[in-house]
Amino acid sequence: MRFGWMILMVGCGRWEGNWEGSCDNPATGETRVFNIDIDEDKGGSITGTAFMTIKDNRGDTTIINCEVSGDSSRSGVKFDFVCDNDETFEVDAEETNGDLLAYCDDARESELLLVLD
Repeated sequence: MRFGWMILMVGCGRWEGNWEGSCDNPATGETRVFNIDIDEDKGGSITGTAFMTIKDNRGDTTIINCEVSGDSSRSGVKFDFVCDNDETFEVDAEETNGDLLAYCDDARESELLLVLD
């Protein structure tokens, strides 16, 4: 019984912390920088907040606040973003060497590597 409890405790909070990463969209010239703060990772789900900084092809920068929730597992996190600019989207990130690797486009050409700050 004690061994099973220890396994459960190891799985709690695996993804909690501040994650940072960015990606470029070559088609539009836009860059998005993500600062994601996962406050809680419990029972297979995460909650937190994020700042998304968007720099367009003219060099204009906009910072947008987002609420983040989603599913977590040992292999990664599925982020659901709901942002103040009414934008909603998902980012599916897989663990790779302790970091989270996702893509910013459906063609999986623009990588988003999230590293723990």
